Amino acid sequence: MSESPQVIPEGQKVYVTNDTGLDLTRADAYGERVTLVTGSPDIFNPDRLYKRLRAMLEGFVPERDYLCVAGSNMVCGLALAALSSLYPEENVKLLLFDARRGSYIDRVVRLD
Repeated sequence: MSESPQVIPEGQKVYVTNDTGLDLTRADAYGERVTLVTGSPDIFNPDRLYKRLRAMLEGFVPERDYLCVAGSNMVCGLALAALSSLYPEENVKLLLFDARRGSYIDRVVRLD
């Protein structure tokens, strides 16, 4: 676990899985925010949602970018599945909000 970076590397992005209207400004300390889904997604059409997420994540750079896990569990799961498909055997940096601390913590998951 580490604190938010003091200097954000050029081009670093934070891909937010699902913006449901909560305050996500603290995630901006990790990079430029890219929202994958806004509001309530159609979770009853997971194939279409998966294809949309996969297309949006094609620009994700595993060594640089973060996936901010937020909102619908379905969206979060499909986003990780898409990253696993796009970048097999890569490490993916996650941002998780710790409500007790009121801040984000970062974790790494290996997609193998």
